[in-house]
Amino acid sequence: MPKGFQGFQKGHKLFKGAEKTCFKKGNIPYNLGKKCPEISGERNGCFRGEDAKYSAKHMWIRYHYGLANKCENKKCHYPKLNTIGKLIKKPRSYQWANISKKYKRNRSDWLMLCPSCHQMWDRGLIQINIWQN
Repeated sequence: MPKGFQGFQKGHKLFKGAEKTCFKKGNIPYNLGKKCPEISGERNGCFRGEDAKYSAKHMWIRYHYGLANKCENKKCHYPKLNTIGKLIKKPRSYQWANISKKYKRNRSDWLMLCPSCHQMWDRGLIQINIWQN
């Protein structure tokens, strides 16, 4: 530490008036669980709209439509054997896959897929009949 600077010391008193403004253990913030519509969505200073990054659009879809919880591919090949021959009944997780590759912010442009179907979908190895789901 620089000379003459003494950090926090045990037993050191706070500056005058800090007792009123300090957060005290057990107090609940006034805005806990409340949304702030005046600074959310397009009104937020960091909002980029269609110029948002890849991860931001995926977070948006996850926030508005929840986590993916099933594979919408009717021809999904689970249960299957893994590389060491162990039977896998279902995947550990599911993912949101984009249909049009334009990352629109509406549900009809997204599919819930297991990781293996998602990978094959992105590579163009499988075709999923979207309108029957």
